[in-house]
Amino acid sequence: MKHLIFILFLACFNLSTPCKALINTNSRLITVQKNKPDSTNFLNGIQGKIDQTFLLALKTKQAEHLLLLEQKLNKLDAKNSNPIITYWQSYASYYLSICYLQLKNKKASEKSINKAIELIENLENKNSEDYSLLAYEQSFSCQFKPGIIIPFISKKLKRNCETAIQIDSLNMRAYFVLGSNDFYTPEMFGGGKSVEKMLLKAIDMPEQKITNPFLPSWGKMDAYELLIRWYIRKEKWNLAHKYYQEGLKKYPTSFLIQELASKIKE
Repeated sequence: MKHLIFILFLACFNLSTPCKALINTNSRLITVQKNKPDSTNFLNGIQGKIDQTFLLALKTKQAEHLLLLEQKLNKLDAKNSNPIITYWQSYASYYLSICYLQLKNKKASEKSINKAIELIENLENKNSEDYSLLAYEQSFSCQFKPGIIIPFISKKLKRNCETAIQIDSLNMRAYFVLGSNDFYTPEMFGGGKSVEKMLLKAIDMPEQKITNPFLPSWGKMDAYELLIRWYIRKEKWNLAHKYYQEGLKKYPTSFLIQELASKIKE
């Protein structure tokens, strides 16, 4: 059995970068699963836990819900430091930043997004998912920066997305972040040139190549939403309707997709 695994490893090493990326990710997972059961249990379905806690924080207008979850991740990292834990610490800080912004606490929001970025930037041997999340967070951070340095941040996040794609060309989140950043970049600053191309690539790829509750799956639902909004903006009603129907079929509970129905002309 060990001999077979070694042969498969060598085959992957010689065949493709996506396969190498999968090996890198699996090595992180093995490290997590070797640690104490409490870390494995808490990280099982962690993205959903953070997302649901974020929604609860918005509903109750209480950032404390996310702060408590962030503290749990910090304690877990202190016991069993692992890049996967760091990734989710950063993801939680990103959503805490959004929460603070919704609660009109801009100073706390900026502090949280800076923390999210720093966590990933300090990671050694970053993988494709790390670079994609980092780029997404850098895009969000632009609203706190002076206009004169935003072009430099934009170049940096694009470079991070390109690195993510070089490491794993099948990572849909890298394409989504490129499309999202281009969507929100004003045309007078060069935006809108690759929105459609990048978002179509993103929705054409799986959320995860191999289903795993420890790893990220975010981005595809948001890619559908932005793609529909893009077609509405460009008054391409047939395409807007097509991807609205397709997106709603895949994500029937998505309020962000549902609310676009009234904006699509027949």
